[in-house]
Amino acid sequence: MAEFLEQNAGFLYPLLGVVAFGLILLGVVQSWRGHEMSATRKTELKKEIVRELRKTGMGLAAEAIGRAIGLETFKTQRLLEEMQAAGIVVVYTNTERLSLWQLTAGHERQ
Repeated sequence: MAEFLEQNAGFLYPLLGVVAFGLILLGVVQSWRGHEMSATRKTELKKEIVRELRKTGMGLAAEAIGRAIGLETFKTQRLLEEMQAAGIVVVYTNTERLSLWQLTAGHERQ
C-alpha cells in the first residue's frame, strides 16, 4: 500500500485536496440554505414583530424584539431591515447610542 501511495502521490494528494474543498463548499452552501426562511414563516414573524411594537408604543431594540418572538437577533435584524425597506418600521438611535425600531405613523393603529 505504501508503494502505491508513493507511486501515485502526484495524482492522489491533489485529488484528496479537491474532494476536501468540494465537501467544504457543499457545507457552506447547505449552511446558507439553512438560514433562509419560508415566505409564510417570514410573514408570521413580521406580524409578531408588529404586535410587539404596538404593545410597547415606543421603540424597541432588535434584541428585545427577538427575545419576545423567540428568534435569534441576527434573523430579527434582517426581518426588521426588510420591514424598514417596505416602510413599515423606522430605526432611530437614542442618546445611549442604541438602535431602536418603531412602527411608522401609518402602521401604528391598523
